[in-house]
Amino acid sequence: MKVIIHRGTKEIGGSCIEVSTASTRLIFDLGMPLVAPWNKTEKLDSSGYPKMSTRELLDLGVLPPVSGLYDNADGSPVTAVVLSHPHQDHYGLLGHIRRDLPVYLSDGARRIIAASDIFLPLKAKIQHPVVVEDRRPVVIGDITVTPYLVDHSAFAAMSFLIEGEGARVFYTGDFRAHGRKWKLFPKFLRSAPQGVDCLLMEGTTLGRPEQRMETEAEIEDKIVEIARRRRGVKLIYASGQNVDRLVSFYKAAQATGGQFVVDLYTAYMLEALGHDSIPRPSAAFPRMRVLYTKFLMRKIAASGMSELFARYRPFEIDAREIARAPGKNFVMYRESLTADVEEIGDFNDSVLIYSLYEGYRREASFQKVQAFLDKHGIVIESAHTSGHAGASDLKKLAEALKPRVLVPIHTFEPGKYAGLWGRVQTLGDGQALDLACVPAGVKS
Repeated sequence: MKVIIHRGTKEIGGSCIEVSTASTRLIFDLGMPLVAPWNKTEKLDSSGYPKMSTRELLDLGVLPPVSGLYDNADGSPVTAVVLSHPHQDHYGLLGHIRRDLPVYLSDGARRIIAASDIFLPLKAKIQHPVVVEDRRPVVIGDITVTPYLVDHSAFAAMSFLIEGEGARVFYTGDFRAHGRKWKLFPKFLRSAPQGVDCLLMEGTTLGRPEQRMETEAEIEDKIVEIARRRRGVKLIYASGQNVDRLVSFYKAAQATGGQFVVDLYTAYMLEALGHDSIPRPSAAFPRMRVLYTKFLMRKIAASGMSELFARYRPFEIDAREIARAPGKNFVMYRESLTADVEEIGDFNDSVLIYSLYEGYRREASFQKVQAFLDKHGIVIESAHTSGHAGASDLKKLAEALKPRVLVPIHTFEPGKYAGLWGRVQTLGDGQALDLACVPAGVKS
C-alpha cells in the first residue's frame, strides 16, 4: 500500500491524500487551500474560483494534480473519495471531481454540505454520497476503511483506519479533545487500533505558544459572563457551522434570560442536521429567533429555495423588536449583514463577542467589521477555543497508536513533530511513501 499527500505536507488547509493498492485508489479530502499555492505566506483569495474551470484551477495549482480524479484526466481512475469533515479546507474543491465517483462521509457532513451548497459560492455537488458510521468498517475495492467519530469544531468529523495489502494507515483528519464531544478522545485512547504502519496526523496548533485549551463548557461560561456585564445587544461573530459554539450561545442566552437570534443560513444549517438535542428554530427551542436579512434572502431566492421564507416566519424577529430590548438579544453578525443589523439603531453598551481564531482579526477582510464597530462604539471581547488538539493531546494519540512512522500533515510546522514520536518522516507534496519500505521498530 502507498500513501501520497498531494497537498498538506507543509501547510494548513487544502488537504488531499491518496492511499492506494495495486487495484484501488482512494482520495481522502479535497479541500480549498487557505494559502496561495505560489506563495505560502499569502492568504488565498478564492472569490473568483467558482466561475473557473477545472483546467484553469489545475493550471493555477489550486487543484492538486491527481490523475484519474477529474473528468478527462489521464491515468488509472480514482475509486472513491472519502471526506473527514465538512470544512471547506477539506471538501471545498469537490465540485470538480468526476461525477461518477462515490463520496464516503458521515451523515452530519452530508447534511451540512448539502445545506451549504444553497448559500456558498463553492458548491460540492455531491452526486453519489455514501454514509459511513462510527466504527463500522466499509470495504472499497480491496481497502477497508473504518471511521472513528472525533471531537472537532466541525460537526460529525471522522478519523479513519485504512487497511489494505497487509498494511494499516491511520488518518486523523482534524480533531481535538476539549469540545462538547471530548469523551470521544479518552474512549479512543483506551481502544486505539494497534499495528499501525503509518499515522497521518494533523498539527494545526504546532508552532503556536503551548497553552491549556479551554473547554467548550468554559467558553459557554465566558459568554455568560460577558453578556451579564453588557447592557446592550450582544453581536455574535462565529461560524454558522460550528455547532458546538452555537449550542454554547443558545445556552448562554437561556442562562441570561435572553434569546439567540440567528440568520437564515444558520437557521437552515441547524434544522438540516435533524438532531432533537441541537437548538433550531422550533417550538422546542423558544429562545431561538430568526432575523431575515436582504443579502441572504437574495441568495435563497437565486437558489430556487424561496419556500424557506415561509418556514421560519413563526420565529421571525425584526430590528425594531430587537431595539425594544437590545440587551436581551444575542444576534449573529457578519459583514454582509451590516445594513440589516444597523437598523437596530441602539448600540449603547453593546459588545461583539468574537468567537473565531484571533488571527483572522488581522486580515484585511475584517477591516469593514472594525469600521462598523468603531462607528457605533461597540467593543470586542473574545470567547473562543481551538477546533484542534494541542501538542500534549497529539502526543497522547501517537503514543496510543504506536505507529511505525508518523507523517505530518495539515501543518506549517512539520519540524515540530520530532517531540511527539520517535520516528517521524516528513514528505513533500506529491511524494509517495511505500509502506512496504517503512522500517520495522519504533523508538518511542
